Amino acid sequence: MGRDIRDSYISVCVIEKNVFIRKGLKSFLESDCYKVFAELQDVRGLIELGKDKVTSKVCPCDVCLLGIAPGEDTKLVEDALVKIKAYLPNVHIVILSSKLDEELIYAFSKNADGYILNDISAEALMRSIDLVMLGEKIFPTAMVDIISKTRQPWEQRANNMRKSRNGLSKREIQVLNCLVNGDSNKVIANNLSITDSTVKVHLKAILRKLSVSNRTQAALWAVSNISGKQSGHC
Repeated sequence: MGRDIRDSYISVCVIEKNVFIRKGLKSFLESDCYKVFAELQDVRGLIELGKDKVTSKVCPCDVCLLGIAPGEDTKLVEDALVKIKAYLPNVHIVILSSKLDEELIYAFSKNADGYILNDISAEALMRSIDLVMLGEKIFPTAMVDIISKTRQPWEQRANNMRKSRNGLSKREIQVLNCLVNGDSNKVIANNLSITDSTVKVHLKAILRKLSVSNRTQAALWAVSNISGKQSGHC
């Protein structure tokens, strides 16, 4: 990331069709810590802003809040995520939705950094943005169960990993159970009485052993394989 989130303000781009929601997000995000770089109706607005302005070092965009309407086509959402990354390659994308939709959750697991239900408080949203800026994946706890039950590839991977005896240590199992709870690195460190840097070391080892690319995928594997079945709960 290259800077602490409190060294300067966090620049946010809001993309939301509903003008009232869009204006509301802008209203309570504007503060000493957050600045709304742009509030747009759709992703096409990024093109209209112009690539030079969007990627300007003078006014970078750190986080993009992408509002998703009920029943939104998943392919359109995935296309929007790709376009956002094309114009803002280093941006953290957070999906805002009114409900847990399994198809949108799948899109999140591949392309976005956060999936937040839009009925949360302003304070909770800002704390979630802070965590995303620190490299965390933010999602509702119930989301883990939905993906694990509806996506066959996760079941296949779980079966393969069961057979291979992946060699997870007791501490790594504890960290995995914390991931299932949706805990951040700081919370995991506090719960297990270890340092943040030690948590990061364990996470790297876990991702390598499970052959997964992020903490969400690791948590999904844990739901099917170890959560509630072995000692070491967070």
